[in-house]
Amino acid sequence: MSRDVLPAGARLDALELLWPGQLRLMLRDVPDPQQAARALSATLVFGAGAEHTWRVELPLQLEAPSQPGTVCLHGHWAAQAAPLRQIELHGGLDVTVAPALAASMARLHADDDAAYDAMFLEKRHRWGSAATQFFLAQQNARHFGGSPAYRCASAVICGYKAVEMAHPGCLDEAATLLDLAVSGLDVLPPHRHPRRNPEHLRVSLLTTRWHVDLARDRRAEGLMTLERVVQALDRVTVWSTPAYPGGRSLVLQGWLKYCGGDIDGARAAWTRAVSLFDLAVRDAHPDRGVVYAELRDVQDSAVLAARGLKSLTAQGPTAPRLSTIAVFLRVSRVGGAAAERLFDHLCRWTDTR
Repeated sequence: MSRDVLPAGARLDALELLWPGQLRLMLRDVPDPQQAARALSATLVFGAGAEHTWRVELPLQLEAPSQPGTVCLHGHWAAQAAPLRQIELHGGLDVTVAPALAASMARLHADDDAAYDAMFLEKRHRWGSAATQFFLAQQNARHFGGSPAYRCASAVICGYKAVEMAHPGCLDEAATLLDLAVSGLDVLPPHRHPRRNPEHLRVSLLTTRWHVDLARDRRAEGLMTLERVVQALDRVTVWSTPAYPGGRSLVLQGWLKYCGGDIDGARAAWTRAVSLFDLAVRDAHPDRGVVYAELRDVQDSAVLAARGLKSLTAQGPTAPRLSTIAVFLRVSRVGGAAAERLFDHLCRWTDTR
C-alpha cells in the first residue's frame, strides 16, 4: 500500500467501519472494478495490547457504485474478543492513501489515557462517518483499559451516534453500554473535570440514555430513565456542570408529567430545573471559564421551566403556554433528520403536535 500521493493509480477516497464487523472502502480512479475486487484484500489486526495481537485476512467484494467514478469494496468479519487495532491493504492493486487516513488506519484503538486524549477526547480528533465513530467508540466503551471515565465518554458518543443513524442494533448496543457505564461509576474518585467527575458523568450518561429511549420510541423506558436522572441529581454536591444536562432532563420530565395529567409532578420537576441555575451559578469557578459559558444553557432551561410553572396557575389569553416543539428544541442535543424523528416520537409520547 502506497501512502504517498502518486500521479496515477487507485485512490482510497474514504473508509468506513460498521458495527459489529464490516469494512467498506470507497476507491476512485480504478480502471477495472472487477479486477480491483480480485486484486485487493485487507488484513485486520486485533488485540488488547500492542504485544498481544492476531491477524485476520479479509477478502473484499465489489458493491454497486454509490456515485459515478467511485468503486466500493466491502468485507465482513466475525466478532473478535479484542478491539480492532489496525487495517492493512495489500495485493496487486496500487492504492494511494492520504497521510491522515493512513495514520488513522494504523491506529484505531487507544491503549491508555494519553492515547485516548489524542485520538478521541475532542470532536475535532475523531474521524469518519457516524457509523465509523460509533464503531470506534463502541470498542473503546467495551475494551478501553485506561480510566473508566473514558469508557463513559465513549458510551455517550455511542449513544448520540446511534440516535443519529437510527440503526436498531446500534441503539440497543448503546443502551447497554450506557447502563454498564453508569453501573461502574462508583469506582471513580471525585474530580473537577466533567469528563472525570462521576457526578457529572452519571447525569450526562442518563441524559444520553433518554435520547436513545426516545429514538427507540420506548416511552416507559424513557420515563424510567428520567426518574434515574432525578436520583442522580440527588447525589450531586457540586453543580457547575451537572446542571447543564440536568436542567434539560428536568424540563422534559416536567412536560411529560404535565401532558400525562400529573400537575404536581410537573411542578416539582420545573421547580427543580429553576433551582439548578442558582446552584450552578453558586458553584461556578473562574479557574474553569467554560463553566460560565455553559451557564447560558442552564439559564435557558430555567427560563422555560419558569414559563411552565407560570402556565400552571396563570389564566387568560396572555398566559404563557409551553408546547412540545418549544420543549424539544430546549432539551434535545441532536439535529437534522435525527431531531425530526425524535420530535415525532415525543409528540406520540405526549399526544401533542
